[in-house]
Amino acid sequence: MRLLDRIGPLVCLAHRPDPSGLGPPSSYTWLVGEADAQLPAAESRIQAVDLGDAQVRSARLRDGRSAALGPLLLDLDVVVSSCGAAARRSLSESAIPRRQGAHYVGTVDGLLGLIADIHALHIADGVVLFPLTSPSCSELLRLRDVLSAGSVGTVREYGSLLRE
Repeated sequence: MRLLDRIGPLVCLAHRPDPSGLGPPSSYTWLVGEADAQLPAAESRIQAVDLGDAQVRSARLRDGRSAALGPLLLDLDVVVSSCGAAARRSLSESAIPRRQGAHYVGTVDGLLGLIADIHALHIADGVVLFPLTSPSCSELLRLRDVLSAGSVGTVREYGSLLRE
C-alpha cells in the first residue's frame, strides 16, 4: 500500500527554535496521525516556494523512493485567525522575517482545505505546519484538542464541522 492511500493526510505542528526559521524544528506535536513517530528527516520533507514547485519536488523525491522511508511531508509556514483579514493583519504586525517557502495565511478552515488538497493531489502525504505567530499556534493546538477528543477523526471531517 502506498502512503498516499491513507484515508487522510498527516498533520504535524512544529516549532522553530529561532524566529529566523533557519534552524531545525526544536519541538513538534502530531495533530493528525503518527502520534508516536518522530518528525521525518529532511530527506522526507519538501521545502518549496509554492504548490507547483512542491509538486515537481515531490515527483522527483518519489521516483524510486522506498515506502520504508516513511511519509513525505510538505513544510508550510502558517498564520491562522478567525478571518483572513485578521490573519493578514497579524502577519503584517509581526516582526517575523519571512522565509521564501510555501505558506498559508487565512482561517483554520481554509488551511484544512489546503491540506486536504495537498494530499488528494498526491503532492505529499501530509504537512509540517510552522506557525509564524503565537495566536496561530493556539488555533492549531485547539484543532488538535478537537481531533483528539474523538468527536472528529480526520482533517476533512474537522473542516466540515467548522462549516456547520
